[in-house]
Amino acid sequence: MIFNRRSGSLLAIQVAAFLCYFVSSCFAVNSVTTVGGKYQLEWYTGGDNKTLCISVQIPSSECPAGTCWVGFGIGESTSGGMAGADIVVAQLSAGQVTLRDMHATEEGTPSDDECNDWELQSFSTSTNFEVEMCRSFETGDNQDRQIIVHTGDPAESFPCITAFGSGTLSYHGTTNRQIVNVPLLASEVEYGASQSILSTLAADPNIITIELKQTSAEMEGGTGQPFTIPTVETTYLDRTYDFSSILDDTWQIVAFEPIFTQATAPLVHHFVLKFGGNDIYAWAGEKIGFVLPPDVGFPLTGVESSERLEMQTHYDNPGGLTNQNDDSGVRLYITKSTRVHDAGMMQLGDGRIALFSTVIPTGTNSIDFTCQSGCIQQNLTVIGAMLHTHAYGIGVLNEHMNSNGDVVTDPLFARSEYYDWELQRTIPMNFDINAGDSIKTTCIYEVPQGSIVRFGLDSDQEMCIVFVMYYPAQAGLEYCDWVGDCPGGSGAETLAFTSTTKSELQLWPDADSTCSPTSSPVTSSPTTPTTGAPTNSPTTPTNLSTAAKGLHVNMKLAWGISMSAALLTLL
Repeated sequence: MIFNRRSGSLLAIQVAAFLCYFVSSCFAVNSVTTVGGKYQLEWYTGGDNKTLCISVQIPSSECPAGTCWVGFGIGESTSGGMAGADIVVAQLSAGQVTLRDMHATEEGTPSDDECNDWELQSFSTSTNFEVEMCRSFETGDNQDRQIIVHTGDPAESFPCITAFGSGTLSYHGTTNRQIVNVPLLASEVEYGASQSILSTLAADPNIITIELKQTSAEMEGGTGQPFTIPTVETTYLDRTYDFSSILDDTWQIVAFEPIFTQATAPLVHHFVLKFGGNDIYAWAGEKIGFVLPPDVGFPLTGVESSERLEMQTHYDNPGGLTNQNDDSGVRLYITKSTRVHDAGMMQLGDGRIALFSTVIPTGTNSIDFTCQSGCIQQNLTVIGAMLHTHAYGIGVLNEHMNSNGDVVTDPLFARSEYYDWELQRTIPMNFDINAGDSIKTTCIYEVPQGSIVRFGLDSDQEMCIVFVMYYPAQAGLEYCDWVGDCPGGSGAETLAFTSTTKSELQLWPDADSTCSPTSSPVTSSPTTPTTGAPTNSPTTPTNLSTAAKGLHVNMKLAWGISMSAALLTLL
């Protein structure tokens, strides 16, 4: 059983029905990767017709009496959770496969779309349950997540979710999960959350790694022992690391990788890494770190006490667990081969928690913060952003405006209409902010009637912060928030909460579908006792049968490794 702190309810976990979020990046056509020891994914792109095809195999042991289901979804790009996901479900029963094009606006049973845009290519029950299904990248259906490819930037990717179970489709509860970023033009992706790039960097003779952990010899005042997490709910731990014996020259950080103590990982809420008093990396639960672009690095020289790095870790122990010894931290990939651009990090919203103790009204309310135009004094390129609130946050929006006050919509700044504080990550981005531009950050909260929720540091309090990685670094831009005291700022703005609704926040799915409704679900019988093809296809774009002209994902379930050992449990 897992205790859901947001709803206060106990959710049963069924081993046979689980939802997991993959983390994966692919850097060449016809690539294969294994995720969590359970799934083998294979995909490729090519041709003018952009098509997403999914092939899944489930062991027959998971289909008792020949009845089981598998679901695949495209999550909201900034979160990847079930809420906000575009989903297809294939149900096997009585020798037939039923395809359901669905969507989810909350954690629970998804709803059927008005139109079915998936085509069943084939299925088999000869050995395992195998099914292949396809859809167009752009269906023109407002109840589908459109997969739009621009340039192959790391932002041109989508998070995937998958679920399966024996019997008929049923809600499986909250369980093990990861975010999966599948880049669509994989060969061009050079940075972001990528285990492949980290492995390449680790083998580079021009790059070394240093670790900031509780047992690191470089930790000032350390005993070489793990940190015993207190039994109180909220603990902030500050550590300083002295690398003067190593950092004797000009160095740059080119990648960050979180280090976990598996037993205590669910209690590590987030950590922030500082250098020279400035934030350079924020982490809040993602399993893979962040790789900077090949011409960008965070400098490790040029300030007083330049050999020292600081790390603040927030532990969240609501259950008061005892004897929890933690040695989590971060691995830095650093190089003397100086890169062209020095990176910086700024915080939007209320980064300093200047609203400390301010009460958030009950109901659904939003609050706006402005990064003023006078603060951005040079052209910047944004390479990553992490949205951060606590459990009452349900949405974080950013609006980029040029010097004329016009909203820049291509590309959109990081936003989440289905924010989930348990699915935070640094989102790879690639767009420019010009001198004189401004940014409006909006956080939306849902506070139950009778509750008193304040801004503050504790997990049961609230925050509104957007950590933005960019280059080149601009002095004095550590905070571009509502206080307005950055160089060129015009002073603090007046803040107010505005009552709103979820329907105003959540623009997807559009209730007014643009497609012609078709019968959904669609059921197909096999042409032989073991192998089938669709006999009644849903409405689909042309040439969907040619999977090589789209994105092909092959997921094979390898059950030799236990779920608890393969995936990180995040509460």
